[in-house]
Order: sequence, then C-alpha cells, then structure tokens
Amino acid sequence: MAGIYPERTIIQNQLVMKGQNIPTVIELLILYKQGIKEVIGESPSQVKLWRQPVEEANSILNQLGERPISISLKSVEDEVYYSRREIFTLWKTEAKSVLKQVVPARMRFNQNALDWQKYYQDYQFTRVTIDQEKCILCGACQSLCQKKCLEIQDDSFMISPQGCSGCQLCADACPEQAILVEDRISKKQETRLPVFQNVCTACHQPFTTLREDDEKCVACVKREMYVKNRKLG
Repeated sequence: MAGIYPERTIIQNQLVMKGQNIPTVIELLILYKQGIKEVIGESPSQVKLWRQPVEEANSILNQLGERPISISLKSVEDEVYYSRREIFTLWKTEAKSVLKQVVPARMRFNQNALDWQKYYQDYQFTRVTIDQEKCILCGACQSLCQKKCLEIQDDSFMISPQGCSGCQLCADACPEQAILVEDRISKKQETRLPVFQNVCTACHQPFTTLREDDEKCVACVKREMYVKNRKLG
C-alpha cells in the first residue's frame, strides 16, 4: 500500500469514477466512513470496472451492519451544474455552507491515510493464529511487523490483529511456518499466549518457550536432529 494513491473527485458525497484508477476495498471503506455513500460514473464500462471493489466493500459493510454503497450511471456535468444552480436559490447566509458540500472536492490518499483502525475501532479485518507446537519465539515476526500486531514479552506472546493489514510478511518470514494470517471480520480481540521460562536439560541454559513441558532449548533440539540426520545419511 506504499506510495500516493490517485486523486479522487467527490461531489455531494458522491465518489466520481475517473479513468482506470479503481479504488481498493480499504479505500472505499474509509471513504464510506467519511460520508461517501454513492459511486457514480458516466459510462457502463466504468460501472462494470468499478463494480467488483464496491461489491466487496458492501459485503464487508453488510457484516458490520452498515448500509451498502450504491453505484450508478449519472452525468457528472449535470450533477455539478444542478448543484451550483441550487445555491442561488438559498439565502446568502446559507450559501457558504452549502457551497462547501456541492462544489467538487479533490483528495488524495497516501499510505498513512489508509489506516482503517480509527474508522472501525471495534473490529478487526484479519485473524492471526500462532501454532504453539511450531513457534520457537525467534522474534522474526515481531521485528518485521510495522503495525506492532505481534509482541513477545517476558511472560506472554501478545497477538493484536486489529491493526493488521494482511501483508503476510510475518507468515512468510517465520522459519517454522507457525503463523497463519486469514481475512476474517470479527470484533476486536487480543490473544495472550503464556511464555514459559525453562532450563535446558542438555546445555543447562535458560530459554523461553510456548510449551510448558519443553525440556531442551531450540539450539540443542536442532543440534541433536542434525547429528541424527548425519548418522542416518
């Protein structure tokens, strides 16, 4: 999601279709919270091009109990002209406030603007699962996650997926393939996995683990496996 997103045109809380720059589902969800309830285009081909992300956004909005975003054919020029003409039928004292609503607004999104957490604070859009039988608490996931969704503490492994963007970087980097990231809408929740401080029976050094019954540290276990495989080979 890095970089600058295309400029958007908005008229009377309507998002105007422009060119081939189709909005992402995340962008539509944020625009919805900013008051955009309709997407308008001037050609059937535009509507067809934009329909998929709008329908995906509406599927999420439905799960959240929100009304859908509508999408329709409409002449943008007529919409702008009609809106401006209406202004002159109003009292002068009201014209300024109405003018702000009907004159086309242009806006850009950048990476920071696409943090949906502040718009959907009670929900999370991904589920992050840690396989406790595989995880070795190496800390690679914690180091790579820019959203701070994974935090290994002295006594616990905290998983906070509300800010997760679903980039899958943590899962890809995990050497034990112990992380599963899924698109799943649910109420915001945190998971706390207990971390145990054990002493290795082989090297007699302290080590941390998610498994209370572990007797040997990761280094000793892998060393024994290496020696065993050498003998078998």
